Amino acid sequence: MRQLRWWNETARVSWWANARLSRRSVAIALGTTLLVACSHGSPPAVQQPPKPVAQVDASRITGAAQDATNWVTHGGTYAEERFSPLAQIDAGTIKSLGLAWSLDLDTNRGQEATPLIIDGVMYSTSAWSKVQAIDAATGKQLWQYDPFVP
Repeated sequence: MRQLRWWNETARVSWWANARLSRRSVAIALGTTLLVACSHGSPPAVQQPPKPVAQVDASRITGAAQDATNWVTHGGTYAEERFSPLAQIDAGTIKSLGLAWSLDLDTNRGQEATPLIIDGVMYSTSAWSKVQAIDAATGKQLWQYDPFVP
């Protein structure tokens, strides 16, 4: 009985040594793979949007409620009320609304964003953290910033 117990302990020690060796091998292989994958050279240069871009400062954001022609914050106003005082769309005019323009993006992924409209330019985001500036009247894309999210 004593000898069998010694054998079990030896087998257990041997199993742990093999498990450590295989874990170490996996860690080395994973580390090497990550180093090779991350060493594809320098990252792409950061794209700068063409000038001019929206001039928005703290006073413009805090005064957004008095500027009905722009939507300069996520919620429309500093208090994020999500309410527009514009009165052009109502129960009588709703039936005459139609599609003014559309824009095809460079992805088939689903899109969901709250665009900002500042001085006639719509700023929106799409998949992979891309940002677009779009002429709000025509739908023409003015520029796009791509941070190259992996």
